[in-house]
Amino acid sequence: MSKNPLQEYHIQYRAGDTIFEQGDVGTEMFIVRSGMVKIYRNIEGKKESLAVLEKGDFFGEMAVLEGTPRSDNAEALEDVELVRIHSAVFDRMIRRNTEIAVRMILKLSRRVEEANGRLESFFQHASKSAPAQVPVIEEPPPPAPEPEVVVDAVPPDCLAALLLEGGRRVFPVKTESALIGRYDPVTGVRPEIDLTPVDVGRSVSRRHARILVRDSAFFLTEEVGALNGTYVKDRKVSSGIELPLEDGDAVRVGRVNLTFQLGKKD
Repeated sequence: MSKNPLQEYHIQYRAGDTIFEQGDVGTEMFIVRSGMVKIYRNIEGKKESLAVLEKGDFFGEMAVLEGTPRSDNAEALEDVELVRIHSAVFDRMIRRNTEIAVRMILKLSRRVEEANGRLESFFQHASKSAPAQVPVIEEPPPPAPEPEVVVDAVPPDCLAALLLEGGRRVFPVKTESALIGRYDPVTGVRPEIDLTPVDVGRSVSRRHARILVRDSAFFLTEEVGALNGTYVKDRKVSSGIELPLEDGDAVRVGRVNLTFQLGKKD
């Protein structure tokens, strides 16, 4: 049995333990293997929660990429096991886990977008008042999930839907490119088809697959780095390959079984 190449970098924390604090100088990032980690900031003496991370999520990467002091606090909400990644093994980790690499790019892209928004807000404020002061931009909370749809048919305003096997939950397809996955507290991305409530085993990747619509035809493709597989009628879907979807097709995403159903045409 082959040894996990990152086994020697595993580290455990007890519930309530501080992993790092704001201002700490760090040279390592972390990946959650089990348990839950809370990321927060101290604002006016209060803990303002930013995200709760679980298995497969990562944090503290700016210490590896830029060597900057920690901007947030990290605390173990329960007993956790982490993989501690030093800069020396960072390249190997990225090569072995493409999902982590893709999500890291998305997170960095979001940081750039937020920084540009702050600059734009500052200059708009400066042009209207003097002396200008840098506005305080608070971290927005993650968006709330859409209310559960509990009907056994495709809503009339949708192109199609995925129906949960053995239940009445419907996940509508409303756009011509609908991401399937789970809410990602690292990047702040909530997929159009959010399987978080029904994926109790967390078998679905944050960015797992995508339904595409072209010329009234539907296709399913897998996202880069997705784990645990994607299937249409027991045929495996791969990244870069688009499999056609027909009305009534069985679709499996991770261990979540669904049925694809077309919407009613006008």
